[in-house]
Amino acid sequence: MLRLASKRSSCSSLMAAMSKPHISVQPCRLHSNKQYEIVPPLPVPPLKQSLERYVNAVKPLITDEAALKRTQDLVEEFGQEDGMGPKLQTLLLKHAEGKDNWLTAWWLEVAYLTFRLPSPINVSPAIAFPRVPNILGQADQLQYAAKLIHHAVNFRNLITSKTLSQEMAGKTPMCMTQYDNLFATCRVPMAGQDRLTLMAKDPKERRH
Repeated sequence: MLRLASKRSSCSSLMAAMSKPHISVQPCRLHSNKQYEIVPPLPVPPLKQSLERYVNAVKPLITDEAALKRTQDLVEEFGQEDGMGPKLQTLLLKHAEGKDNWLTAWWLEVAYLTFRLPSPINVSPAIAFPRVPNILGQADQLQYAAKLIHHAVNFRNLITSKTLSQEMAGKTPMCMTQYDNLFATCRVPMAGQDRLTLMAKDPKERRH
């Protein structure tokens, strides 16, 4: 059974976690700084909407009717005016003030830096390459490796020169900030939570 943190101690821990400093992240931008304002800040969904979506998300996972009813009761209790939901929603709205994306630092921290399973398969499931002919010997291997390096360097140059084509979702431009971290970021293993190191602020000064 999936449960909400309904006890006062659990909610107090959540409130404390929401107020602690988190990882600093770069502001969202498009492929040129002139178009920065086109990407609106990530909105905080209304509490009622979040709770409704939570219930809909867990329904397929809770096959026992009594357990589902218990979950729904907890959700209702959580969302009441004197419950912890409105208090946490107020803290979330405060946390989101002045941020392009209030979720980015938390997502980076939970999904990557404190995640202790291997990233391939569990976080980054695949990378797509074009179909290549059969590689029969060392000469073919060298040729394929050279092409891979050549195109990787060309892609890096598109990023550093800010000439990479704008990424779109239909007619909506997408934030391109993460591309600046390619070819430039090192994940340093640490106890509890890893650390990200960016080689240089100016992409043109990066050498790896």
